[in-house]
Amino acid sequence: MNSKIFTQIDQENFALLSGDYNPIHIDPIFARRTLFGSPILHGIHGLFYSIDLWLSSYQSEVTITKIKVKFYKPIKLNQ
Repeated sequence: MNSKIFTQIDQENFALLSGDYNPIHIDPIFARRTLFGSPILHGIHGLFYSIDLWLSSYQSEVTITKIKVKFYKPIKLNQ
């Protein structure tokens, strides 16, 4: 099983790519004052990373036609 520690740099790069600059994801001071207490990963970033890992295990073409996701627990940075 692979693992990944997402960092502030990862967050900033994803925000640049996606245009999602929600401070809960990229501003440690703002995020500290929220329920989570620190920045949390963009949910879609975690999803894309997981899909990329999953797809890398296939030798043949895979077509994804539908994705349904529920985010039950936040992923904090540097964990």
